[in-house]
Amino acid sequence: EADHAQLLALLDEAEMLVQATDIDHDRLMANDRAFHTLITSRCGNPVLAALVENTSGKTVRARLWRGRLDATADVRTVTEHRMIYQAIADGDSERARLRAAAHILGVEDAVRAMAAPGADRPL
Repeated sequence: EADHAQLLALLDEAEMLVQATDIDHDRLMANDRAFHTLITSRCGNPVLAALVENTSGKTVRARLWRGRLDATADVRTVTEHRMIYQAIADGDSERARLRAAAHILGVEDAVRAMAAPGADRPL
């Protein structure tokens, strides 16, 4: 229950941040990382938790640019996080896994697009 409450608090904070006129992207990235870290630290797979922690730090710059250049990215991320949370809260691990996989694939696609030759987005 404490973990669910913490996830909800992170989601509420993220929604407040994305609704601000001037989004604090650094704070939003910290929130994003805390959301993912909390989930992976409780999944019972320490290798996955370490992998997520390690890769999330390496993609921060690209994710910051994505949020600044794609006006819908931040809201979409919070929406996807809420869907992941809802599946967890419902006890539906398969749906949570699928929601998380779709979320991560979307971020991965955006990062790849920004890294593509000729992309006008700095990495």
